[in-house]
Amino acid sequence: MLNVEDDVVLDPYHYNEIATISNKFLTGMGCCSINDVAPLLTFILSTDYKKEFSKQEVIIKLKSFFEQRIGFQNFSHTIENIDFDINEGMDGYGLADGIVNYNTTLDSAIINSENIHFKLFFIYEEKNWKIFFFKFPEFIW
Repeated sequence: MLNVEDDVVLDPYHYNEIATISNKFLTGMGCCSINDVAPLLTFILSTDYKKEFSKQEVIIKLKSFFEQRIGFQNFSHTIENIDFDINEGMDGYGLADGIVNYNTTLDSAIINSENIHFKLFFIYEEKNWKIFFFKFPEFIW
């Protein structure tokens, strides 16, 4: 589900691309599918602590993240905000954020997560949006 503020007008192509990639990423996370998530990532990911990880390192972290859980049940997400800025050189940055809800089992404990915030950070280069950093509940960089 996508919420749009009436007074904001963004280029529909880029807005829809970010929304589509965000939905694919979140659906992939909810299904614990590395094959759905990996193609959406840049080759080098940078954290908010300015630490860099190769795509392969992040895939290993994601596999471990998925293996620690017995899937996600009742997974849902809502994208509440999409924003982006593209400069004249046709590169730029974007953001999608919102909430996720799910139940999961981690180390024999059932975790019920409701209205937990996520953020996806995008880079636009070579006419493609890719995720270069994300904040997802319980995922540790």
